[in-house]
Amino acid sequence: MKLSDKLLIGLSTLITIASVTHIIYVDFFSGNQNSIVRTTDIVYFDESEVDSIKVRPVEEFVRRPTVTVPKLSVHPRGWAVGTGFKVSDNIWFTARHVVDGCDKIFVNIDYGSSNQTLKLIDKVYVHAASDLAAFTYNNLAPSFQLPSLQDTESTKSLLRTTAYTAGYPVGEPGNLYVKYLGKAALSNKNYNLIEPIIVWSVSNKYPESLTSVGGISGGPMFNEKSRLVGVTVAEMIRRGTVATADLHSINWLFNAMTDETKNTITKITESFSPETMTDRSNALRNDESILQIVCKFK
Repeated sequence: MKLSDKLLIGLSTLITIASVTHIIYVDFFSGNQNSIVRTTDIVYFDESEVDSIKVRPVEEFVRRPTVTVPKLSVHPRGWAVGTGFKVSDNIWFTARHVVDGCDKIFVNIDYGSSNQTLKLIDKVYVHAASDLAAFTYNNLAPSFQLPSLQDTESTKSLLRTTAYTAGYPVGEPGNLYVKYLGKAALSNKNYNLIEPIIVWSVSNKYPESLTSVGGISGGPMFNEKSRLVGVTVAEMIRRGTVATADLHSINWLFNAMTDETKNTITKITESFSPETMTDRSNALRNDESILQIVCKFK
């Protein structure tokens, strides 16, 4: 058994970096809660939605070390935040737990400026077997490179490396530099699903004062070439690790959304290093390839 697997076996309870466990109340959001009367529709995909990529049977990964998201009895009231990112001309990804159970879901445009605006998302699409969700939103920002399952790098070295994730931990701009630790399974009691995940150890974070990265959930995990390797879905605070949905789950959801998009927009090509990750991540947020997701509970 690999050392990384032994370390993971000790994990019994996983704390999601969802807005449902790290609730952030912001005066700006509260002040705008009566200005939008429409709600967001949530569409739940069925496993039969995609023919080209099949949802994997649990038997393929059930023997992996398993971490568990405990069932939450109620949704909180008020506002909460997460992260979303662009993967094509108009398709965006986030984590399911960032948006599921929300009455209204927004992207926060011009974050932190005097022109900061909440743009309502009309419809969100939920993965059939993963803690992932997608929605459509048009802007001119470049999108992340999504490797296909046939990509040579995907099958060889894409995951055996360091990586970066960026978003809005605890509601503020922030980034993580992580190292590949191993494969595991995620058992989410809220959605009655078990899915394969990748676990990463946190080597560096910005700002350094972060004690939790709640709010970065739904953000992209990408390598030094800006190629997507996962979507951040969970953290294990005491272990100093985060977990991502893998490329198979990501490609399934992208294929389920192909009728909604074209994939012609400019791709992000910047190179990342631990020294440049903060400036480069800030640029991705400023260009709005990464946006803050805002959830208004009923």
